[in-house]
Amino acid sequence: MQKVGCTYFGSFTVSDNDKIFSWGSGNLGHGNETSIVERPKEVTLNVENRKFTDLFCTMKSSMFFSPSRILKVMPGCVPSNGNTILKFIGIGFTDNPH
Repeated sequence: MQKVGCTYFGSFTVSDNDKIFSWGSGNLGHGNETSIVERPKEVTLNVENRKFTDLFCTMKSSMFFSPSRILKVMPGCVPSNGNTILKFIGIGFTDNPH
């Protein structure tokens, strides 16, 4: 285990292989499961193709950090006169219409 954090109802860890595991009660990232999880179980909800490096927990919430990697920026090297919309293609981003 690399990191461990706790909330009122659950505990979380970032493992040596950069995955998140959780246990406790409530919604812990295992889909619709809200029962008590007594042993660490891998979080599989919304973590596709991500490697996690750190976590932060408060009494009621938790946050996990996953580095981003930019593979391409569009448009490339072209003159710009302002209001140019940039598109980033990479790893660790989520869809955002803005």
